[in-house]
Amino acid sequence: DKPRAMAEAEEGNAMIAEESGTTEQAEAQEAPAEVTADGLAHSAEDGTATLQQEHAEQAAPAEDPLWTACKLAPWDFDSWMALISMIERGGDSSAIKDGYENLLKEFPLCYGYWEKYARLEGRESGKEAQMAIFDRGIAAVPCVELWNMYCTAMLEYVHAAGEDESAKLEAEASVREVFDRALASVGLYWGAGSLWDMCVKFEEERPESSDPNRTALLCLRAATTPCDFAERYFTKLMGLFDNAPDDMLTVAADALPEDLRATIKGEGDARKAPIRAAVKKLHDKAKAAASKKQPFEDKITRPYFHVKPLDAEQRDNWRAYTEAMVQQGDRAEAVRVFERCIIACNMYLDFWVQYASYLEGLDDYEGARQVLTRGATGPFKRRTDLKLQLAFVEEMSGQYDAARAIYEELPASPPSSMDVALKYVNFEPRAAA
Repeated sequence: DKPRAMAEAEEGNAMIAEESGTTEQAEAQEAPAEVTADGLAHSAEDGTATLQQEHAEQAAPAEDPLWTACKLAPWDFDSWMALISMIERGGDSSAIKDGYENLLKEFPLCYGYWEKYARLEGRESGKEAQMAIFDRGIAAVPCVELWNMYCTAMLEYVHAAGEDESAKLEAEASVREVFDRALASVGLYWGAGSLWDMCVKFEEERPESSDPNRTALLCLRAATTPCDFAERYFTKLMGLFDNAPDDMLTVAADALPEDLRATIKGEGDARKAPIRAAVKKLHDKAKAAASKKQPFEDKITRPYFHVKPLDAEQRDNWRAYTEAMVQQGDRAEAVRVFERCIIACNMYLDFWVQYASYLEGLDDYEGARQVLTRGATGPFKRRTDLKLQLAFVEEMSGQYDAARAIYEELPASPPSSMDVALKYVNFEPRAAA
């Protein structure tokens, strides 16, 4: 029955929460590599330099000891760093791509390597191949940093077009399409100001091919976003309104919520004052929302993924941040913070469970299933606990065959076999009821 299943799930969640502070994969890492601001990692192991020197002049064949080490212990990040450094120095393009492909299968949140992979494909096979790799990267790690890298790479095709007007217009259209996708994906993330800046600058530098109304709309969206960059975009938008033509005012008014559009009367410049007032109302609301996030954001020191353990203070801050967003009752905002959280806290099981449980509480079993599937096939693919939670979600949503398949695929060897067997035995009578 459902109460009994939920009781089992709650017991499992408690065990997960207790375990996550002591036996997480993240805590088991020794001498982890260091990550720089570009999203790339650099090994700190003393022995790595010797291995790299021995293999520096050759590409890595399948039987190379470094490849063997990565295959035997694919969770060992330093082995991957030694391998990648060696094959990059060797210069064999095929081996390099093979290395990136395999590294990113195991550590898909290393966004700097998605960029290196995409740029290598771009040099060899052109824009479409480069975009395909960037798209895979964005699907794996939808972060502001990688979107910035993607957009920067696309801008280079505009510059490369030179005086070829047709090629330039095509490249500009591609850039705008990627910009729009980037803003839809992470434009409301704290710290996304650099992305908005890139978009607006692109339009302002091309008055001959840009629609000034598009610039105004970008500024309006940024000015009313509850993030750290809203204030400067509000100031910029007010400046645009000073000499705004009538069509820009119309576009701005049409972009406002219906209740605020109703307050705008008159024609021409007579509309400026009520439009300004309406925008300021939205901006003030965004500022108030941002002020509630600011204390948590100020404490975040490592928003990106790393195998190196995240200190307890950082984890406590993320936990308090997500709980605060849940309490506010804004699902979209809560999901945005959870998505950022499971990048920074990727190897801590309790955050995945917290995210899925939040969605379960909203009766969004499909969303919970997706979150748990990402975790169970990602950082916890060698563990059973998150897969058991996924089986519970499948059962609660009536997908008994899917739940049964998960139980049957779980390992039948200690130490997890007893817990799996007990939960499976208890599951079958409920499924048959």
